[in-house]
Amino acid sequence: MFIFSFIGTVIFSLGGYLLAIFEKKFNKTLISILQGVALGSVIALLFLDIIIEAVEGFSSINYGYLISCGIILAVFLLFYLIHFISDKILDKYDKHNHLEIEHSCEEHDLNLSNSNSLKVSSLIFLFSIFIHNIPEGMSLGITFLNNQYFGIIMAILMIGIHNFTVGFMISDSFLNSGTKKINILMSILIISLVSYGFSILGYFISSINEIFAAVMFSFSAGALLFVLFKELLPVYFKKYNSNLSIIFLIISFIIISCLITFLQ
Repeated sequence: MFIFSFIGTVIFSLGGYLLAIFEKKFNKTLISILQGVALGSVIALLFLDIIIEAVEGFSSINYGYLISCGIILAVFLLFYLIHFISDKILDKYDKHNHLEIEHSCEEHDLNLSNSNSLKVSSLIFLFSIFIHNIPEGMSLGITFLNNQYFGIIMAILMIGIHNFTVGFMISDSFLNSGTKKINILMSILIISLVSYGFSILGYFISSINEIFAAVMFSFSAGALLFVLFKELLPVYFKKYNSNLSIIFLIISFIIISCLITFLQ
């Protein structure tokens, strides 16, 4: 249990980080395919796993689905407001610092604005995965306790692939915002170790409160919805607007959807 959980949570996440670090060594077509595969996986994870888990977790409460949807919407709007305010503050700060530079231009200011926006979105992305990894890690540990063979399949095929693609997407997002590689590595290690640590906790406590898990999944879904539609999808289609990239995004979505359905 401990070895396979570590591989599925930490090793696969670090694999995604390394792929993002060395992606510039590949040609643009291959990068667009990798980005499409990763993005398709995140979309499938959000709509067929996280949101479903969030809604089903409130099934014991009357009209519980409304509570889940309310939390998701509230978190989405909260992060939209945080992103909007932080953009204004950071833009004002950067413009003040560059006021004395004579050769500054509109393109330079636009790049600063985009970098700040992407950095804030990357932090929200990181937060959403951090929250998501708590109940997911516990679920992995409980699965290992009940069925060792099924736990191995879940650790490698579902959580491993998910952590690889998420590690890649988060790392790539932070890299594009100008964040230092060592800081990105520490971030990836933190979220992966959270998942691994809670998988061990789940293995020993053998149960998880459904309402607690549903609240965590709802928070994660709201934050991830914001990042997906505010940053990941717009940036992807702006950079890789080709039929090939869209085809691989759809193929990835279908494959991960089938895996999620099979493992549930």
